[in-house]
Amino acid sequence: MRFLILAATLFMGASTVAHAKTRLVDVDDEVVVHPFNLTVDAIEEMDVHDKGGNKIGEIEEVLGPTEHRATAVAVDLVDGSGLRDDDEDIIVPLDALVLKDDGTLFLNANAEAIKKYEVFSD
Repeated sequence: MRFLILAATLFMGASTVAHAKTRLVDVDDEVVVHPFNLTVDAIEEMDVHDKGGNKIGEIEEVLGPTEHRATAVAVDLVDGSGLRDDDEDIIVPLDALVLKDDGTLFLNANAEAIKKYEVFSD
């Protein structure tokens, strides 16, 4: 009996976690992404670098809960980066990105954190 209760509790917990993810949509090209004061159109296709200055990917899409509010980006990782599987795009929250004065975009996360980012599938 205890096993059934435990199994039911675990199942209910797992389904709650699965539904906890926010549905993200593509943000309109004209929307200004406030942390960077640039439009979505200007940010898409920008290179993303690690803390050492190495290119690790490129912004594929700007994402948010609505078409008018950006909260994350989908980053297409460079093949052979060793951070994830070569064919995976990852969802990166905007607060993990830093735009330097020279226009270089950095991902402020270590390899362990990057491995925990959700996979983006369009």
